[in-house]
Amino acid sequence: MLKTTLKVRVKPSARQSQVISKGEVWEIKLKSPPKEGLANAELIEIISRELNIPKSYIEIVSGLRSKIKTVKIG
Repeated sequence: MLKTTLKVRVKPSARQSQVISKGEVWEIKLKSPPKEGLANAELIEIISRELNIPKSYIEIVSGLRSKIKTVKIG
């Protein structure tokens, strides 16, 4: 599998979870609140589903407490 990174801008506490755009920076709305890692776990799940890869291949490498995150794939 090819290893790469994604820049992601998240919007937590949205009405529904959805991927808004997949450009240079992915924009993703998350239903989960930004508390106790719930939004980060949901983000990994959504990226896993979108790319059809296991969640274990996805890691947030920066921005754990920020709306802008760098995610490592692979």
